[in-house]
Amino acid sequence: MRGHIYGLTSAVAGGNSNVEINLVVYDTTTGAKYTTTIYQKSEGGLGWTGVDKDFNNGISVNLQGGHTYIVYTEVITSGAVYGTGEAGSDFGRFDGDYLGEGAWFYEITIDF
Repeated sequence: MRGHIYGLTSAVAGGNSNVEINLVVYDTTTGAKYTTTIYQKSEGGLGWTGVDKDFNNGISVNLQGGHTYIVYTEVITSGAVYGTGEAGSDFGRFDGDYLGEGAWFYEITIDF
């Protein structure tokens, strides 16, 4: 799978934020979910990390005849503040400040 990741992970003072972006192949017939992490970042205390990069990652799955599959990118993010501080994890495309944030793919290749 080839695609792009664009977003921000930040923390100030008593803040902590995390983001994990996964490539997922979901077998809707059996409910099995195959996942590999393509990006991961944490910030705590004082930090600010932006990401704006392409990815080209794969996952090995034995596809079964007669099954239906969904392939997608999954963004798991969190932020917490203890006392006075700030925590941010901005990977949302439709959160009011759209500048291209998100994780998306533009090509899927299946090798047999």
